Amino acid sequence: MIGIHLAHEIAEGHFNDLQLFTFLKGDEILQHCKNCHTQFQWKKVYFYLWGPIINPFRCHACKHDHLITMKGRVMLSLLYLPATLFLLFLTPFQSISLNLGIGVLLLLIGSLLSPFIVRFKLEQTNQS
Repeated sequence: MIGIHLAHEIAEGHFNDLQLFTFLKGDEILQHCKNCHTQFQWKKVYFYLWGPIINPFRCHACKHDHLITMKGRVMLSLLYLPATLFLLFLTPFQSISLNLGIGVLLLLIGSLLSPFIVRFKLEQTNQS
């Protein structure tokens, strides 16, 4: 679906060469700050997600706090669902270590993709 939309945008001439290059390079995939439009860094979002996500995520440029949206929380849950189902219910291999290894691999892949999936909104009660 995204590929069709991107092809249509390119055909219509909505992208210049620099915008297309940054999109294909991956710079446009991570979310930006809602206040200053600075792109969040993958590493900072990744380590934030390993902590208590009830705490706000702070933009490194303007210091505004962002919270994960409800849709972002649901998407994070769905991202880890295949690994959980595989580890708990699906055991296609006779070797338990192979089952655990594949389950851990699925968890690792899910955690590495999580900064691209999560969505933030500005915190309403920001005092800065």
